[in-house]
Amino acid sequence: WKDLMISSGLQGQGLGSQLPRCAEFAGSDIKSGSMIIIYLAKGTFNLGASGTVTWRDGDRIFAFGHPFMGSGMVNYPFSQISVADTLQTPVQASKIPGCELSKSGALLVDGAYEVAGIVGQEVKLTPFDIHMFAGHQQINFHEDMVADSPVATALVRLLPAAWASQNVGDLEGTPVSYMARVVIEDQPEIYGRSVIPATPTSRVPFAELFNRVDNALTAVRESGFRHRLESIHIDVGLANLRVWNKKEAFLSKDKAVPGETVHIHVVLEDRENGELKRISIPIKVAKDFAGRVELGDPTGFPQISVLVQDGSRFVDPRDKAKKGPATLGTVIADANKKINPAVNLLYVQQRFPLTKEKKEEGKLSAQSVQPSVGKWNTVETGELEQLPSGELYELTVEKTAVLDHYIDFDGSFTVNVDVGKKPKGTRPETKPGEKAKRKWFFGIF
Repeated sequence: WKDLMISSGLQGQGLGSQLPRCAEFAGSDIKSGSMIIIYLAKGTFNLGASGTVTWRDGDRIFAFGHPFMGSGMVNYPFSQISVADTLQTPVQASKIPGCELSKSGALLVDGAYEVAGIVGQEVKLTPFDIHMFAGHQQINFHEDMVADSPVATALVRLLPAAWASQNVGDLEGTPVSYMARVVIEDQPEIYGRSVIPATPTSRVPFAELFNRVDNALTAVRESGFRHRLESIHIDVGLANLRVWNKKEAFLSKDKAVPGETVHIHVVLEDRENGELKRISIPIKVAKDFAGRVELGDPTGFPQISVLVQDGSRFVDPRDKAKKGPATLGTVIADANKKINPAVNLLYVQQRFPLTKEKKEEGKLSAQSVQPSVGKWNTVETGELEQLPSGELYELTVEKTAVLDHYIDFDGSFTVNVDVGKKPKGTRPETKPGEKAKRKWFFGIF
């Protein structure tokens, strides 16, 4: 790790600089005592670690005499480099990298005591390209990276930020628009096109963009499915973005009766010119709400919980409830939702007690798939849907109408339901076959 080249302040090659080619050493070869550099990324920035070859046996080499990162079986590219000078320290001597030679290969083992690889073997890297548009100027970033290295997350999140700061300066508070494409071999693309404003909780939208990209890559990488990442391409524009922020949000009334409708009034303000927009979101209390609440039942609390969120904050609760074996395609589809949120509308989630029928269905499903203790039963894929979900509440998700530009909103509301009352104007219920009782009035006319 002492030779890991990640910044100009550390020993070795500085971040952003590239080793020149060594024309005068064209006929050299890798042997014991030669110096090599193992790359994790090459391009606009070079990231890697240098060390000494300890032994060569045919095309196989052994180097460093210590682990690189101790990752086991790997596939990293390496190149031979010249030694510009030697720096003597009280601890040991350290070699200073010079220029890059023509000999290269693949590091295949990052072991506990040394690293080993094959001279002449090629490593296919993943191209990572960014085109940033600032006014009429286009600035390009290109990196060939090892997509599955232990530092892949740092590469995706930090290298673009370092590059942007060098080229356009501090981007804090600057909104961005983006188009991102991640190509995976023989799979659908991860594709996102959206905008990101600066908010009090996320002051650097440019950094947030690459957090989203890395979250998608991490989901695919940690899914356990075999895959090969072909390329990453991102277009970024420094946007002049209109943002609607919360001005007011309140319930028309916080207590209702079964069959009644209350409204959530949301007022948004354009932070630039002070323009206001309002929407009323109806929350209808079911007529059978009283029948859903049972005394002593902790899941039957007489209220409706409502969560209203913008697209960047919204996480669909129905995705968590989905059952069945996942595929790489479903993982990618989920990543697409997260990298491409709808940012110009609100999502309204309502949570309320289940009906008695659905509660009974859950109990019956649980009984129908009860296995014997200590015995494995075969369960077909279709039967997974019969397993009890464990959900105590019913959930609904709706979307509001679209509003131009970006909405920044997050609010929660609670409607308490008085199950002992009925709406005004309702008649008492009668049982089937029973005639409604008449009231007789006597008087003198």
